[in-house]
Amino acid sequence: MKLVIFDIDGTLTLTSKVDGICFERALGQASGIRSSEGDWHACPHVSDTGLARYLYQSHFGRDPHEHEENSLRDCLVTLLEEQHVLDASLFAEVAGARAMLLELAEKRDWVIAMATGCWRASAEMKLRAAKLQLHHKPAGFAEDGPARESIVTTAIERATAHYARTRVDRIVSVG
Repeated sequence: MKLVIFDIDGTLTLTSKVDGICFERALGQASGIRSSEGDWHACPHVSDTGLARYLYQSHFGRDPHEHEENSLRDCLVTLLEEQHVLDASLFAEVAGARAMLLELAEKRDWVIAMATGCWRASAEMKLRAAKLQLHHKPAGFAEDGPARESIVTTAIERATAHYARTRVDRIVSVG
C-alpha cells in the first residue's frame, strides 16, 4: 500500500486566511484573549490544540480546561460557517484538488488519508464547504495531539486500520 496524506488548509482548500481570522475572533470571544497570527511565531506546535495551549499558557499560565477548548472549537466552527454564508469563495478547493483526489481514488496501489492541525469539526466543515467528499477517509486532527508529528502518526495508524493493511510501502505527505 502506498499512502498519500493531505493537509487541508492551503493544500486541498483555500481556507488558510479565513481560518486564521476566525481563530483569532473565536479566541477573543471564547476566552477574552486578544492575539493575532503575528503573535504565534514562538508557538512550538501550530495546530488548533497547540495554539490554544500556547496562548492559554501565555495569558493565564495554564492549559485550557476541556470546556474552554470545546467552547473555542465550537465558536471557531460557528464563525467559519458564518463566513461561508457571507462569502463561499473563501472556502473554495485549491485548483485541481478534486480532480487529483478522484484520480488517486481510482489507483489500486495508492490510498488517501488526511493530517491537519485543525480540529475535526472545523476540518470537516471546510471540506464540506469546498465540496470535497473526504468524510469517509482516515485522518488525524488537532485533537490527536498538538504536534504535527503526532497528528501524522495518528493518520498513518488510522489509514492502516481503515484499509486493513499491516504495512505501508511508501508514504507521501502533501501540505
